[in-house]
Amino acid sequence: MLALPLVPNKPKRRSKKFFTLHSNQNTVYATRPPNSESLISVIAFTNPLNAKLMGLMIEEYKRKTNEWPSIISEEVVMLPVADESNDLVELSVVEWDEGELNSYCAMHVLDLIILYTMKQTKDGYTISGNNYKLECPVDFYRERFNTLYNSNPYPPSD
Repeated sequence: MLALPLVPNKPKRRSKKFFTLHSNQNTVYATRPPNSESLISVIAFTNPLNAKLMGLMIEEYKRKTNEWPSIISEEVVMLPVADESNDLVELSVVEWDEGELNSYCAMHVLDLIILYTMKQTKDGYTISGNNYKLECPVDFYRERFNTLYNSNPYPPSD
């Protein structure tokens, strides 16, 4: 009889959850950090309540100015305070697994900003997080761009 080696059961690593804001199913809220050479970056939150609060502030900005905040600005956009008890109207919060969000960003050539905390201060909010540059092998991007080029419904005219 053959004895099987004992292997300790390791708990499976739980995938981290992240939350993003969307104005529709195919539109994720993204921005380019001011004074930065970074790509456009998806904004993700580790706390769904912080995502909702930011969404409410963005909706309040749109309500007051009749436009969405600029995603490419050399200046910091000041968002108005919003009532946290309200529900989102034009935006929604979407939950992602870590791997899915990383893949989405890589497929769309986007960097990732993860916001860990939003703390209210007397002057507004203090936000902490990190900016991640997602890089893939050149062959990945070559294949991705070829796929996008070949699926273009408006091919270049000769």
